[in-house]
Amino acid sequence: ISGVRNAQVQVSGILERQTTPVFSYAVFATYNGCSALTFGGGGITDSYDSSTVSGGTVTTQSYGGNVGTNGNLAENGNPTTINGSLSTPRTGVGSCSANNITAWTDNQGHLTGGIVELPQPITYPTPTIPPPGATDLSHMDKNWNCPSGANAIPGCSTSGANKIIPPGSYGNIGLTAGALLHLSVGIYNINSISETGQSQVIVDSGPVILNVTGNNNNSPIDLTGGGVANATLDPSNLQISYAGTGTVNLKGGANASALIYAPNAAFSFNSAGGSWYGAVVGKSLTDMGGAAIHYDRRLSKEFMTVGNYMVTSFTWKKY
Repeated sequence: ISGVRNAQVQVSGILERQTTPVFSYAVFATYNGCSALTFGGGGITDSYDSSTVSGGTVTTQSYGGNVGTNGNLAENGNPTTINGSLSTPRTGVGSCSANNITAWTDNQGHLTGGIVELPQPITYPTPTIPPPGATDLSHMDKNWNCPSGANAIPGCSTSGANKIIPPGSYGNIGLTAGALLHLSVGIYNINSISETGQSQVIVDSGPVILNVTGNNNNSPIDLTGGGVANATLDPSNLQISYAGTGTVNLKGGANASALIYAPNAAFSFNSAGGSWYGAVVGKSLTDMGGAAIHYDRRLSKEFMTVGNYMVTSFTWKKY
């Protein structure tokens, strides 16, 4: 560099960004405070391998259900169990407060894999969500029929309670009174989705990519009616992304399988328990109703992202 004086000391460092899986954990909470992760009521994590699922039959293993957070894990009650490790930059076990954020607060819960201290917090980038469409589907009950005329949806069909809409851009999707919404491989850009009663989202073929905007909606993802049915139990067949700060409400089930990436949102699992197959990234997560989160170990080799800069080598020379 022109004009720079001769150096007396030369310092050299290499900073690298390693690729890492987006879904390295059954659950990761980006919040850095107390109760970023809260498990109770018999809630558990464990793992399975979706490549071994045959005919809807799955065998889970009592390991590999690792969880992570930039803050604290609070467990309450036996048999609440994390069948895996807790990864966090926090340290210590015991009561958590704003002035003393511990890694793990244990009230008779179990953590089989111990605590892994992260060298720094993990940052998950906010996803870029395309704008939703204007077609309103907020009142889909068993008697709903595909719109016609100027509002017609090409490829839409109905058969009894079954409602089939093709990939595309829509507004709010609201399922009521036992309506069964069938989705197929492709991208759906929507504003929100909700269920009541025994209504349900069914994945006919995948991957289905569901981009949720959540404009003017504090709970833009509410799958607590009949939940989700993804018979393959391959969570990559239903991928849900949301960038906002609202609440994501989920319900487990026999075929409830999906990947949900919403690093700024608060997650809550329905008190009815049940099973969730896949992985979740959110700001915080509460599972006080006994839901079992089964991590798909195949995800550790898929959906890669670039991590933070880390110093991998360093030299100091004096002349």
